[in-house]
Amino acid sequence: MKTAGFRVASSTKGEKLRFDFNVAWNGCLKDEDYKRADRYQRINHFPATWELGRKDRLGRNLIKARRRGPEFFDIQPKSFLLPADKDDWRLECTYNPDGMYILKPPASSRGRGIRMYKGPKDIKPEKNVLIQRYIRNPHLINGYKYDIRVYVALTSLDPLRVYVYKEGLVRLATEKYTEDGEDLKRRCMHLTNYTINSKREGFTMGESATEDNVGFKWSLSALRRHFEEQGLDYGNVWSQIKAIVTKTMMAVEGPMNTKFKMLVQHRRTCFEVFGFDIMLDSKLRAWLIEVNTGPSLSAPSKMDLHIKHKMVANLFNLVGIVPYDRA
Repeated sequence: MKTAGFRVASSTKGEKLRFDFNVAWNGCLKDEDYKRADRYQRINHFPATWELGRKDRLGRNLIKARRRGPEFFDIQPKSFLLPADKDDWRLECTYNPDGMYILKPPASSRGRGIRMYKGPKDIKPEKNVLIQRYIRNPHLINGYKYDIRVYVALTSLDPLRVYVYKEGLVRLATEKYTEDGEDLKRRCMHLTNYTINSKREGFTMGESATEDNVGFKWSLSALRRHFEEQGLDYGNVWSQIKAIVTKTMMAVEGPMNTKFKMLVQHRRTCFEVFGFDIMLDSKLRAWLIEVNTGPSLSAPSKMDLHIKHKMVANLFNLVGIVPYDRA
């Protein structure tokens, strides 16, 4: 940000927000802070951003959308929110007793609290939990499971304006995927979270920005090249990803827009960058796994720095920060 001429105006950690900024980049603000924002100020979150970022809220919004358009909104593995969906969960247990499932706390991140089960009979449902069908046939890279981190910018809710960044990250598990994932104790085979796999002995990644297909963390460009080498249709996958982003934002626009209009005076005050996590199955069908608010911008490698620095620079150009100094 120094390159663009920004300087730190104040830190809000543990303090009341001071309104001497052009851009506020922090956690979600209090309702009264959104109301105080001036026309020239930009805030990096929308009110009600949890409609996307919390797994239970996202699941609920997609379930509602799927009832309106079952095929159109079929973008996430079948999910159940307990205790609200207890009746649907009983039917699932009846008709799919041999399925595999993943249980997620509603507001956790970096793989914390995730558990996997071989069948409904093994799960003792808890309150406020998301249960999701597990993708047993993931597409693999050299035998390893992976997911795709896609960066998405939201600049307006009315009208809805969403942008997908063409570059991103591919996070690989560090243990080869075998036997349809039957051994549920091998977290580094099932989970692709960087936080989990980077701690495993043998984890490697490229040392320079150009080494973007080395080890267990690739760039999206490297995945495209890999697909082309394998004769796979990357263009179709990218089209699916953009469709998933569009449909997800359509599913959450209603509750987010309602909250936004209650609290924010100026249409361009808020912007946000989300991290969409996408997984491909063996037929190269793309599935939405979850959406992260405040995706990590840390740069443990030069490749991370290269991708994230350019993404944020593009974001600020897109948002259009207005130079202004009350002094």
